[in-house]
Amino acid sequence: MDTYVYEASNETQLNFEPFVNRQVIYVIDQNGGAGNYASGQVQLDTTSLSNSGKYASYREASFQIPLVMRLTAVDLSGSDLLSYVGEDPSFALGLKNGFYNLIHSISVEYNNTSVVQLTPYTNFYVNFRKLTSISIDSVTKYAALLGFYPDTAITSRYGSQDGSDSIYGHGSINNNNYPSLPTSLDSWSNISNGPNVGFYTRQKLSTAFDPSQSPSSAFISASQAGTIGMNYFRSGLSSDDVKCKWWFIIATVKLCDICDFFQQMPLVKGAMLRFIINTNTAIHNIAVTKVGTALADISVTQNIITGGTTPMLLAGGLADEGFHPVVQASTDNAVTNYQLAISIARDNTYGVNHPTLQNVRLYCPLYQFNPVSEEQYLTLNKIKTIRYTDIYQYQVDVSCSGTVGSYQGSFNALLSNGIPNIKKVIIMPFIASSSNKTGKAGSQIAPWGSPFASEPSTTSPYINITNFNIQVAGINTFVQNELYSFEAFQNELVGMNALNGSQVQELDSGLIGLQEFNGAYRYYVADLSRRLPAEDRVPKSIQILGTVQSGTIADVTLMCFVEFQKEICIDLESGAKLT
Repeated sequence: MDTYVYEASNETQLNFEPFVNRQVIYVIDQNGGAGNYASGQVQLDTTSLSNSGKYASYREASFQIPLVMRLTAVDLSGSDLLSYVGEDPSFALGLKNGFYNLIHSISVEYNNTSVVQLTPYTNFYVNFRKLTSISIDSVTKYAALLGFYPDTAITSRYGSQDGSDSIYGHGSINNNNYPSLPTSLDSWSNISNGPNVGFYTRQKLSTAFDPSQSPSSAFISASQAGTIGMNYFRSGLSSDDVKCKWWFIIATVKLCDICDFFQQMPLVKGAMLRFIINTNTAIHNIAVTKVGTALADISVTQNIITGGTTPMLLAGGLADEGFHPVVQASTDNAVTNYQLAISIARDNTYGVNHPTLQNVRLYCPLYQFNPVSEEQYLTLNKIKTIRYTDIYQYQVDVSCSGTVGSYQGSFNALLSNGIPNIKKVIIMPFIASSSNKTGKAGSQIAPWGSPFASEPSTTSPYINITNFNIQVAGINTFVQNELYSFEAFQNELVGMNALNGSQVQELDSGLIGLQEFNGAYRYYVADLSRRLPAEDRVPKSIQILGTVQSGTIADVTLMCFVEFQKEICIDLESGAKLT
């Protein structure tokens, strides 16, 4: 305490502001207008920003993506098949954790030079980085803005794969969203059958606001919410009150979250950037089966994914869960068909536009220096080398066998013959599509494409990798193979991307503890950056080996990401790229 008091008293205060002006400017995508996003691709460039004569802060920049999400009763028979008396399905549908799950891949050019390569499933890697770096306080602050509140790690289940009915859904499932915690602790199942608190919280903060409901309706209407850019739910429009329910969302995706290049990028003037973004959107056809008045089965009958991931998460249909009003309204003793859909700016099926924005926007702050500060800044930093990380992505399929409940399978896979300047390898285990039927009729899709599953915002739960090692240029990274979960967590994951490497417990970041790792956040990582500088540019092979223990899961997919360092030298005053 005494040291802090002394240093605070000794601190020199600036007597001028470093900037005389700050403006936040936006540019819109080149595709132009609602209805032009059927391909899922967004293209933007920053010509207007580079010509402004001001310094751009891309570290603070963000995409604003207007989303239209829909739940439709396909079997419309004149009666409302979406809302039961006294209930409304504003919590029936939500989004997977993090608005960045809308990004399948992104490429970035700096003054016509590629700086970020187009890599599929970028959102998987972004999710890992976010979970291992953000603090709990930041989650509280940014949850609503970024659609980020982590899923509960121990509430996943594995739904029927043999063609029988399942009241929970099928395949990987983590969509319980009733808000109450278990009232009894007489069995672990009371906990593991409890709510996915993260899912419910994201809905509450980001998607489920209903301005038609009291008491909010006394202060704001749906049209006003749309005018000012709020996220909100609307129970039908004038032409489809009993056929469709709508969610209108503006998703904020920060550039520094999806590309390390922008996290490392300083204030720069005159730089022209070009973005190509492939987004994730989806349509799912759902069948609800009732025997009498009771729910018997919820199945996905068709999945249509643009990109690689569905951003949507369908709530459970049991009492007190978000989809329950729809189940109650569905036809008794019959199969009732529904459709879930999410699109950018416009739902082309019904011609419904987002009420606020019709284009994807990039917002970026522009700064004008105080001349004294600008001189100091350029004296110190005029020529800047930016060192940042980029990624390669690989997929390894593992077939598991043995006694049911104790399945396991070995893998020994060469990821690459040679990558220079390797920083990390991250391995994420998932249920393979061949073991993830999302309907009783056998609609197979990887869990990250399922509206029942929290993947890829989590890994698939409890899939363990033992006897694990990574070979770089034929040399083992670990002196002894990792055998146990606590070794993988404590020796590698716990400090990865965290503030001060998690060495200062009084000031820490990262959200994955041992229970989360043991449950649905099983990231197997290795820091491969420790070497002499002379070896940085030497390409080295990467090979992974180990044994997957998967319980009753017959097939497992390992999504693997190799993080490596790149660099670019730029003139901060002109934005020119230097050789």
